[in-house]
Amino acid sequence: MNWMSLSEMTENLSIEIIGAMSAKVLDETREILSARKEAGEEVEFEEADLDRRVDPRETYGSVGTMLIVGLPMPKQTRKKTNDPMRGSVSVFAVGEDYHRVMQRETNVLMERLASRGLKGQVQVDTGPLLERAFAQAAGAGFQGKNTTIIHPNWGSMFFLGLILLEGDLALERELNEDGCGTCMRCQNACPTGALDRPYRMDVKRCLSYWTQAKASVPFWIRERWGDRIYGCDTCQRACPWNRERMDEETDSLWEEANPELLAILEMNKGEFQSRFLHTAAGWRGRNILRRNALLALARPECKAGFERVVPVLQDPSAMVRSFAAWTLIRMEPSRGRTLILGRLETEKDVFVREEWTAVLAWKSSEKMTDC
Repeated sequence: MNWMSLSEMTENLSIEIIGAMSAKVLDETREILSARKEAGEEVEFEEADLDRRVDPRETYGSVGTMLIVGLPMPKQTRKKTNDPMRGSVSVFAVGEDYHRVMQRETNVLMERLASRGLKGQVQVDTGPLLERAFAQAAGAGFQGKNTTIIHPNWGSMFFLGLILLEGDLALERELNEDGCGTCMRCQNACPTGALDRPYRMDVKRCLSYWTQAKASVPFWIRERWGDRIYGCDTCQRACPWNRERMDEETDSLWEEANPELLAILEMNKGEFQSRFLHTAAGWRGRNILRRNALLALARPECKAGFERVVPVLQDPSAMVRSFAAWTLIRMEPSRGRTLILGRLETEKDVFVREEWTAVLAWKSSEKMTDC
């Protein structure tokens, strides 16, 4: 089977086969992952077994060929709201969950491959293999300084999937040369210094990570939160390779990408399911998004919402409740501090009291650390 016949199999599909390689272990990638593990840079979303991340046969058994599948995103708007009471959702989490779209499309492609006698399996994001590393090794694009895979036609605005076939089709693509050169726009744009080392990301400094993490958000991260509800596109919006992937006019999903913060904070379970369950942000649950709304509201320009945040001090969720003090004090420092000091005596949850006490003692700093 050659490239032309493979390309024909994606006819009438939204996906394209953008890379291919004979299955192999990515030893160099394993060394990088091992160094990250020793440095304590792993996060809870990642597969703990490093061999399963770099060796396709470790998880999927007999694999001879790996096909890299790309799903380009719809063009996105550059236009952002000037309304401080609206937040921002990453373009990767707007619209139908890309996991579902990619799974649906790759399953169709796998059926077509099977009709030609090829056996295989599909991985879409949630599997153990490190898709970006295999995409680079298979010639699907080059790694940017912000660690995304950049495709010559799509920039980094696309989703990745893998098809793992049993037979070795001897299909190879030439590796892409580095397209970043001396450009440092993504690094300079990152508000938390997560990209201080080119081609490496300090995930524990990445705002996109913190919008998904359940752990307590460090105060210095909170100070740089901005209006984010889920994900962060800052480094990708700064990348010149993505310029052609963004329209200047507002797109049809603008409202979904720029939701009202108080509406997110106050949404009930039914509203959450209607608004987010079909998107890539839905998996993290209602209260994480409500917490993120609190952090996005924690700005003086959002003080008009002060009275609507006050009831959150009695929210059933201790986690959500614990963040309300930060928001109220950042909205109106004097009024907020007085309110929290008065509520400390009646708050029964030890964790919440400790969190509120720490917020009251916090002194803002330019340092990117809570120490």
